[in-house]
Amino acid sequence: MMNLIAQVSAESRTTGLPGDHVNELVVLCSSSTSSLPGKVKGTAGFTEKFGEGARDSRGRSLRDLDLNTRLLRYPCSYLIYSDAFEALPAP
Repeated sequence: MMNLIAQVSAESRTTGLPGDHVNELVVLCSSSTSSLPGKVKGTAGFTEKFGEGARDSRGRSLRDLDLNTRLLRYPCSYLIYSDAFEALPAP
């Protein structure tokens, strides 16, 4: 994901136009994750620590883990909160 953000940023800054990779970025940011073969159990404290970060008014976070049927609870990537994503040129 971070490599794709860097590629889109470089293409936009070089040409002034969104490149071919921008569509890939949109799909990756909004695609659902694959199903897990079974429940995943993490190490003590990881789930809580990983889940720290921005939450909406209903208490939801893109960093919320599911670990029963899929890795993340919500399909949109939590990397949209990264500095690299924020630095992408405006549309």
